[in-house]
Amino acid sequence: MEQNLILDAVSRLALCYEEYLAVVPERKKGLGNMFHGWFSSGVEEMPPVHRDFLSKVEECVAQLTAAAQEQKSNAPPTVGEGALEAARLILFPAYLPLSDQRALYLVAAQGCCDPLLPYLAPDDLKALRADFERSVKKRERLPVQEKLIKRMRELTGEKK
Repeated sequence: MEQNLILDAVSRLALCYEEYLAVVPERKKGLGNMFHGWFSSGVEEMPPVHRDFLSKVEECVAQLTAAAQEQKSNAPPTVGEGALEAARLILFPAYLPLSDQRALYLVAAQGCCDPLLPYLAPDDLKALRADFERSVKKRERLPVQEKLIKRMRELTGEKK
């Protein structure tokens, strides 16, 4: 039963990303202008389509972690497989240049990956971290990405 919940959550997560990229048109907006809009006297809020996307990602991760927690007590290997697939979906979405506003929301969604990390096998977690570090150049990493890398290192007992 929980395996079905895990597969359902992973499928919903993949669909969430597909729909978001299909619905939200490419919008090139200078990062400075976008952040200015977010932080200046409430002139511009996060648009609902982006807020909904992030909420859906959080819901899928919550569903997956709840099912994984339930299943972890039975110790089947599929828990880690579902968590790994979901983590890969979140950490490695379709490439978009940072000049495309959607890219920042995909990066923001990466922060939702944190609750999945404890369910990954140590070797999978090490490989995931290595792939993630290779995919995002150090000088281009945003704080949420640095935080995830640090968390992955902590969970595997690695030091920088």
